[in-house]
Amino acid sequence: MRFLFFLVGSVLLQATVLAQRFGGNPASQRWRQLATDTVRVIYAPGLDSQAQRAVSLVHRLAAHDSFRLGKRIKPIDIVLQHRSVISNAYVQLGPFRSEWMLMPDLNNFSSGAMGWSDLLTLHEYRHVEQLNNMNSGLSKFAGILFGQQGYDLAINAAVPNWFFEGDATWQESVLSAQGRGRLPQFLNAYPALWQAGKKYSWLKLRNGSYKDVVPNHYELGYLLVNYGVATYGESFWPTVIKRAVSYSSLLYPFQQALAKTANSSFAQFRNNAFSWYRTKQRAAEPVVPSWLLKTQTRYATDLQYPYQVGADSFVIQKSSRIHRPGFYLVTNKKEHLLRTRDISLDQPFGYRNGKLVYAAYEKDARWGWVSYSSLRIVDVHSGKQQRLTRRTRYFTPDIAPALDKVIAVKVTDSGRASLDLLSSATGSLLSSYASPSGYLYTDPKFLSDTMVVTAARNQQGAMALLQLSLRSGQEELLTPFLPFSLGYLHPFEGSIFFTAGFLGNDHVYCYRLADRTLWQVADGNIGKYNVHATTEDLYWSEPTAEGLQIRVSAKENHRWKPVSIDSLHSVSPYEVAGTKENDLSFLSHFIATQNSFDTVPSARYKKSTGLLNVHSWRPDYQDPVFRFALFGENVLNTLQTELAYEYNENERSHTLGASTTYGGWFPQFTLGSNYTFERSAVVRGVRRAWSQLDTRLGVSIPLQDVRGRVYRSLDVGSYYVLRNDLYKGAYRDTLGTVNFSYLLHSIRFSLEAQRALQHVFPRWGVNMSLLGQHSVSSFAGRQFNGTATIYLPGLSHRHHLVLQGAWQERDTLGQLSFGNRLAYSRGYTGRYFSRMWKTGVNYHFPLWLPDVGVA
Repeated sequence: MRFLFFLVGSVLLQATVLAQRFGGNPASQRWRQLATDTVRVIYAPGLDSQAQRAVSLVHRLAAHDSFRLGKRIKPIDIVLQHRSVISNAYVQLGPFRSEWMLMPDLNNFSSGAMGWSDLLTLHEYRHVEQLNNMNSGLSKFAGILFGQQGYDLAINAAVPNWFFEGDATWQESVLSAQGRGRLPQFLNAYPALWQAGKKYSWLKLRNGSYKDVVPNHYELGYLLVNYGVATYGESFWPTVIKRAVSYSSLLYPFQQALAKTANSSFAQFRNNAFSWYRTKQRAAEPVVPSWLLKTQTRYATDLQYPYQVGADSFVIQKSSRIHRPGFYLVTNKKEHLLRTRDISLDQPFGYRNGKLVYAAYEKDARWGWVSYSSLRIVDVHSGKQQRLTRRTRYFTPDIAPALDKVIAVKVTDSGRASLDLLSSATGSLLSSYASPSGYLYTDPKFLSDTMVVTAARNQQGAMALLQLSLRSGQEELLTPFLPFSLGYLHPFEGSIFFTAGFLGNDHVYCYRLADRTLWQVADGNIGKYNVHATTEDLYWSEPTAEGLQIRVSAKENHRWKPVSIDSLHSVSPYEVAGTKENDLSFLSHFIATQNSFDTVPSARYKKSTGLLNVHSWRPDYQDPVFRFALFGENVLNTLQTELAYEYNENERSHTLGASTTYGGWFPQFTLGSNYTFERSAVVRGVRRAWSQLDTRLGVSIPLQDVRGRVYRSLDVGSYYVLRNDLYKGAYRDTLGTVNFSYLLHSIRFSLEAQRALQHVFPRWGVNMSLLGQHSVSSFAGRQFNGTATIYLPGLSHRHHLVLQGAWQERDTLGQLSFGNRLAYSRGYTGRYFSRMWKTGVNYHFPLWLPDVGVA
């Protein structure tokens, strides 16, 4: 029984969602709300239109009869986070809420041209529907026993993560023309493996790899979910999920539920799914490809964005399982590192005449929901970098032919998008261009000093190629708006080379400005990205089983095919299982009719709303203490609370405690108190009995930021601790109440370089911790602890040299002891001397990367 308490408590603790940011918004942030019986959207003033659109689309989805996992609708709180440059969202339990980062994904091939908030609604509300309709059987019982975190643990133990994300991706695809299930880049993941003859085990496909390219659980999940609908119909997955979460089989509940529903084993089901997709795969190209660099087969490597520097040299971006992203100069098939790239979210960069420009990630030190994307210029010849802007929101930049200007996409925290023209010397704004038609520009490239070409998205989720005059601001459409991905533009000698998904895959096209004609240049069964043209050759990045590789192909080897722009209107996107004629236009119909919905009244959302929000409770056992605690957290994630009861088997004492931390201000405040009943101990042969009250009050300032190529953090805090011993019996009159107090001061600092996947530790870094404790009462006592760890590179990219040091010093009076905190060297037992120190040298390297697992 004790082991059961320990196991349940430990696993529930691990199940806590890590995507949230405690106290992530500035104290000055104000909030509004749109509340209905289905959803409450919490948003910043000025985002009313996005909030109203989200509420309307959620209601339309909740009323939609097709593809339902169930009919339960439990209201959810959705917080729109507008100040982050990260494009993401999540739904969680403990507490039940969702947070959407409103920065649109500017990669036109990874998420398409659908409006970002619409995509989040279609995808994330499917997760809400999943959580609402898995409340059955043992999963429901777990929720009763342990609250939301217990329910979360139960359903995640029963249902694999690939189903959660695959099912949500399937919904975004079946209800729109631009979901990821219709995008070639998303669907190319498995064909790249099959074309290379890779036959990975199911466990490797399920769990991923530290060495090889393995599609993630979104791609795996969509493949299996889509096949299930296509083969067994719409009711298949609701039946499987209901049986799984009810634990009709305690061992492998999901696999057993699927086998019972499909009348075949899970292994047979997934094998049939892979075979079904392989029959739809296009034949491989008969030509043996030529690569810019020799393919690395020991670990996956991505080579992207080739730009010609000289007659036989190129600048590219390279990253791998053992290399951090960096800019490399390639000459005669030999590579040379120019500079490790600053930590970045936005991958594309622009290059001309020895200068490259890219966007780097920056973060506010205190507020986790506030981040930036700022511009850097690198001199290819010297490797020196110029920090062009700071604390800005610029993306996908390009540099002018004269090297005097930079153009970049700007997306403000209110959602307004524009193209900004900046001075390459100072970063000052020269002019700004916002589309009068409301288009979202992406991938801008200079045609000349006064003209740019850009991909454009409209509000209906379609894309076009567009030319923009920097003198007049006039837009000219070069291609019509179509529901296909388009991007990675490269102007060359009066033509624009680009990638687009017009004809079933992401192929290379050329638009000739002179005669306004469109040509298909390169096709095939695998997508082609980051195209770059020279006088004789074409270069592009192509997905392979070893990662993205840069392919070289002579122009003369391609049969350029003219493409009728008018004919593209009749091309259909990829089919999605379960699609019906009226459902394909679900999102389009919503966009066309949204104004007919009643507007939800807006009201102020007070930060004090639901501060005490108990969501979970769980037992724990650490010999000799049994513990049961209630956990709470508000929707805005500014207050965390805990109420606990403890029973000590040895002392037979009972303790009640409460603690809370508030993170809504610049410093975070912590307050807690524990009251222990009927403690007793034998002192000098006589038993003493007392009750004990422990109270603590603390303040801390947690700072974390990203600067250049390193992550930095600094946490400074001070805590006041007061203990009162309330003696009873014979000692009540002699000792009465004895109290003492002390202060604890801490400083923690870390500086760590970005890691590649196989880096166990950072290549460069330092961690330091200083802790001082001293009495502020009649009992004298003090203690100081200091630790430091330095990370250095080893003999290879996967080796690490780690230097450690620690120091501990305390007073010798012996009136008040703070406990021994020194980490001893391996093989030594603990001693508690007044002064101790430790040094250590460790060398770490991997012995084996087996790529095995369980599922």
